[in-house]
Amino acid sequence: MRSDGGREINLACDRPREPQTVEEMGIPEAFIEDMILKLLSQQGAMTEHQISWSLKVPKHIVSQFTKDLSKRKLVGPPPSNPNAFICGSEGKDRAEDASKTTRYLGPVPVSVDEYVRLMRQQVGRPLQFSQKDIEAAYSKIVMYDQDFRERIGPAVRSQRSILLYGAPGNGKTIMGKCLTSLMKSDLMIPYSIFAHGQVIKVFDSAFHKPILSDEYKEYDIEKTDDARYDMRWNIINVPYVEVATEFTLAGFELSYNEYAKYYEMATHVKANGGVFFIDDFGRQKGKAEEYLNRLITPLQSREDILQLSATGGQIRVPFYCIPLFSTNFTLDKIGDEAFLRRFKYKILARSPGEKDLEDIFKFECMRSGIDFNKEMYEYFLDRVKKRDLKLRSCLANDILSKIIDHCSFHTMKAEMSKELIDLAFELNFSEQTETWAFGTKEEKK
Repeated sequence: MRSDGGREINLACDRPREPQTVEEMGIPEAFIEDMILKLLSQQGAMTEHQISWSLKVPKHIVSQFTKDLSKRKLVGPPPSNPNAFICGSEGKDRAEDASKTTRYLGPVPVSVDEYVRLMRQQVGRPLQFSQKDIEAAYSKIVMYDQDFRERIGPAVRSQRSILLYGAPGNGKTIMGKCLTSLMKSDLMIPYSIFAHGQVIKVFDSAFHKPILSDEYKEYDIEKTDDARYDMRWNIINVPYVEVATEFTLAGFELSYNEYAKYYEMATHVKANGGVFFIDDFGRQKGKAEEYLNRLITPLQSREDILQLSATGGQIRVPFYCIPLFSTNFTLDKIGDEAFLRRFKYKILARSPGEKDLEDIFKFECMRSGIDFNKEMYEYFLDRVKKRDLKLRSCLANDILSKIIDHCSFHTMKAEMSKELIDLAFELNFSEQTETWAFGTKEEKK
């Protein structure tokens, strides 16, 4: 099986086959019935094929429901299309009542037991990779720090808490993102799960990138020779879930939408099978130790217990990912010795030297289509030294991107010239050339 991009899809376990009966759906029959009525009430006339595609329910099962609902006068064909169905007055009342329980409308959920079973098959195994894989992961960036490359591998494979620390602008975020390539299998996740009579939405388009398109197909798949699988499971790339200062402790829990009346999966669990990256660690609301403490037990037990706080009940879900914390603070600002000991690995992302930064400039020039100019690079370094500024990995992109923006706007050829470097330097480092009193009119000279 190949992705939309043409590459071979690699799954850690077999795809679940299409359910043949309502019982095999693993969801109460009344819930599926309510979903069909809510869909028709909201969308109007739909054929069985359209209902099947919208709810990810096999067409032969949809046919069973429409036949029964028609007998009970809850649905019927519109005058203009005898092959479609619309809600009758009683069906609309039933749909309205169902919406008081939950307004969720989308693919029918899978059971929480099925979710746990398939997720454990996919991600419940030790990570297997070598130093060669680490080098390949960082091959698309200038990874000048050999110590980092040698230390990150054992830390990641342990799947224990990792703290990346170092000065801002040295690429800690991109270092974390590159690690998704170490997960060699693609992933299957459901759109949502069903537990204790409640819907928990799992799929999040912000973090989960489908490999196979979900475009509506006019033809009936049941009339093709294609193998049929449970459409409620989506095949995605390895997830990379990054949060920063906006993240709060509430993100570690199921969130309940009071209006829609369904839950959203906890943010860290959305990273199952991938990378969970907390950036700017120490700048979140609350104490830093509270965030680490919340993850310690799930990281050790490989599962988390989540409370359905608004409606009651709890679920146990697998939690296997690469957990990364990143900070610009010095270690003594993050916490005391006892707290830092709870991070199993602490890895420094060091600042580049002059030769390292030159390599990054060359790489960024090649990537941007600009000719690297050694003389102009040394001119830039001289300006940095005169201002007593620190070398950072981000400087190459910061300077060259401003040169490109300026030249693109003024329809000029982008190049490393003295004038353009001076302009980019001033824009990047905000060299203040005027003073004024805040809140008062500037005095006329």
